[in-house]
Amino acid sequence: MTSDSQYCGKPLPSERYQINAERKVKNVIVYVEGIKAGKAISAEAVTVTNLKCIFMPHVGVGFKGKKLMMKNDDPMFHTFDVHAYPGGMEVYSASFPEKGAVVTKTLRKSGLLDLSCYAHPWQHAYVYVFDHPYAAITKEKGEFVIKDIPPGTYAVEAWHEGLGTVRLANVKVESGKPSKIKLEYKK
Repeated sequence: MTSDSQYCGKPLPSERYQINAERKVKNVIVYVEGIKAGKAISAEAVTVTNLKCIFMPHVGVGFKGKKLMMKNDDPMFHTFDVHAYPGGMEVYSASFPEKGAVVTKTLRKSGLLDLSCYAHPWQHAYVYVFDHPYAAITKEKGEFVIKDIPPGTYAVEAWHEGLGTVRLANVKVESGKPSKIKLEYKK
C-alpha cells in the first residue's frame, strides 16, 4: 500500500487467508445445493463499506433480486468495480468521490461477484449471490449455522477465495434435529 497512506495506513495483513491455530478457516461461504423450497429470502441488502481503504466485510452473501449497497466511509476517492464470475465480465463500476457516498444496485444474477477498487488495487471483497436463503459465512473458528433447512438429503458446498471449493454429498437433514458436518480443504 503506497497511495493515500495518510488515510489508508501502513500495509495491512491479508484478508485472504484467516486461519486460526486449530486450522479453522474464516470467510468461507457455505451453501446448500439443490434446495427448491423453504423459508423466504431476507429483504435486507448486503452492504459493503469502504473504510480505511479496506472493503468490509471481506466476504458477504447476497440474494438474487435483493440489493447490494456500496458505501464510502473514507474522505477520499474510491471506486467499486464489480465483476461477475464465471467469465469475469465487469457488471458495473461506481465512483465514490467523497465520504458518505452510497450506491445501491439490484442483484440480478446468482453467482460470485468480485469487488475491487481501481484507485487502490490491493482492495478486494467478494459477494456470493444465491437464489435461496441457505448460505452462511464461517466465523473466526470456522463454524457456521444455516437454519430452517427443509428435511431432505442435500449436497453442501463451501467456497473460499484462495482454497477453492469443496463439496460434501448426501448430507441428511431431519426435521427438528441439528445436522453437524465437517468440511475439509486438503493440500
